Amino acid sequence: MLPPDIAGHPALDLLNTYDTTNDFLRTDEDVIAWLRRKKFLGDAPVPDYAEGTLVNAAIQLREITQAVVRSLLERSVPDVLALNRFLACGTRHLQIICDHSGLRAEDCYDAKTPEQLLARVGQTVADLVIHCEPSAILQCANEGCRLFFYNWSDSGRDRCGWSGCNSRGTV
Repeated sequence: MLPPDIAGHPALDLLNTYDTTNDFLRTDEDVIAWLRRKKFLGDAPVPDYAEGTLVNAAIQLREITQAVVRSLLERSVPDVLALNRFLACGTRHLQIICDHSGLRAEDCYDAKTPEQLLARVGQTVADLVIHCEPSAILQCANEGCRLFFYNWSDSGRDRCGWSGCNSRGTV
């Protein structure tokens, strides 16, 4: 079972892999399923890592993301040292692809370690820190719901919309 895709930003979707009743990232297979769903992985096989190392790295990145987002919500400058250390693990190179649609450039990421595999997710966290409006990052106001979402509209919405949270707030 995977968490809802309601956040509007991949970094916030990572935070939503844990809520008050579920941790959706309990095994390496859970992480792989989430990465595939979020289009961070294609159909290519994932390297065999030591059991539990991928989920541990994903949880570490989620905790880093949570600390950064909490700082943004508190309108303080986030401590990005841990995020930068995680990002430094990632390596990528550009590859030119020639197929039926023509030529295109594609980023290729190494995946020798779990941190390298998760580097693209870490980059979305960096994107959130640099490009997103902190006041648009919200945690659902529905009591008992802790899901995060990015409010792209000017509607003033304060509920995530998952499991009726949004509609309950408007009744």
